[in-house]
Amino acid sequence: MYITRPDEMRSILNISSISLSNVRVKEEHFGSLVCYISLLLTTLRRLFLIKKFSRILIMKLVYLLDREALYSLGITVTKMLYINYFQGPYNPSVIDALEHLVDIGVLVHGAATYEYKIASIKDISNLAKEAKDALLNGCRKLGIDYVNFRGIALRTIRKTVELDSRGLLVAYVHSLPEVRQTPFGKVILLKMR
Repeated sequence: MYITRPDEMRSILNISSISLSNVRVKEEHFGSLVCYISLLLTTLRRLFLIKKFSRILIMKLVYLLDREALYSLGITVTKMLYINYFQGPYNPSVIDALEHLVDIGVLVHGAATYEYKIASIKDISNLAKEAKDALLNGCRKLGIDYVNFRGIALRTIRKTVELDSRGLLVAYVHSLPEVRQTPFGKVILLKMR
């Protein structure tokens, strides 16, 4: 996991013309993203008894967790940039990570529905443990209380799941000031409050 402070992202944000092709995470960070998403999926399954995960739910959850971590702790978890796209904040790396989990047999999906199910509890649990260890180490390095970080993450997950179950998740992310103010196809700039 590559928890980072916003000042480390300034060089990324100096790019004048950003497109979907150049917001993908770097290859050396892709494994961390796969583990992080595995941790989110196991949390959704274990704590919220969710057995099917839509692409929209996962994409918005990753965005909202980065947003809340930045606002509450001054860090982001993924170091990703998000483009304001049809359903709100989007980064193709999240889809790449989900498809990678399908390719290695951890998830299965229906092609038409864009919903995923866990195929291998053992494999996804191993990936989730890697992510948890990396998050713990990242928090320790930055002097952030992991219990506080985990509490913020769980509250964000709970709120996201509730909005999704009521069909309000996309409308909610579109109502966020930084999303509302960002033109379609442009990078959403997350700033500390």
